[in-house]
Amino acid sequence: MRTPDDLRSPARRSSLACGSLRETCARCAKPALAAALLAVLALAGCLLPNGGTPVLVDSRAGSFWSGKGLLLEVSPDQKRCKVAIRDSALFVHRLWVDCVTVHPRAGRE
Repeated sequence: MRTPDDLRSPARRSSLACGSLRETCARCAKPALAAALLAVLALAGCLLPNGGTPVLVDSRAGSFWSGKGLLLEVSPDQKRCKVAIRDSALFVHRLWVDCVTVHPRAGRE
């Protein structure tokens, strides 16, 4: 049975603190790592935005990784479209292109 003197001893207190700190760190490490990774990817421009209509942007608009992108906005005269698309280095760019080069994306993803 523990006596109050056991809990007051410096050795006993430090072992309790280290054990709980290890458990806390182990429990929080994976979610914190995942959140940090997402933050880095978002700040580096590697994540496509949440909203937008899935479209294909053909090669006349530029050199892109796959052509799969998101339509974000259409100009009032409907001649220019703002799209989010990956380049060959996999960075996401948001740029205005001619709407003639933007096509609806249908079928399986």
